[in-house]
Amino acid sequence: APNYTGLFDEIQRIIAVGYYITRASPEHARAFLEQAVAAMKASPRNAIEEFNRLDGRFVQDDLYVFAVDRRTGRIVAHGAMPRMVGADGLAIRDANGTPVIRNILAKLTEKGHGELDYHWKNPVTERTEPKRTLFESVGDYVIAVGYFKP
Repeated sequence: APNYTGLFDEIQRIIAVGYYITRASPEHARAFLEQAVAAMKASPRNAIEEFNRLDGRFVQDDLYVFAVDRRTGRIVAHGAMPRMVGADGLAIRDANGTPVIRNILAKLTEKGHGELDYHWKNPVTERTEPKRTLFESVGDYVIAVGYFKP
């Protein structure tokens, strides 16, 4: 049998693995929103189910879809935090006290779509970061996708 005694005393190696966290671009977020809106127009029930799947096509890195019932302000889908489904969106505020859903609904009445900046917990980094959310009205719902700003 070979004798490896002392072999590793002479050889020193460092093995390391690195990775970077991808950040969605504004263009990627807009395309993601367009896909979500198309899914919602095709079948609201199926789209909402798919938006809520953590392993579904509407959750990618730091991008996810959330949906709000415009009539009640309740969250009906949230791709990153399923526990938010059913929550009163009108009561939700960001880390700085900004009423996120209330402001989205207010902007929505102006054009049927829009953008909102606020601070939110990034599901990838688990840190509160500046975020811009793009949103569009589809029937009685608001479909939204946000990206974390650098």
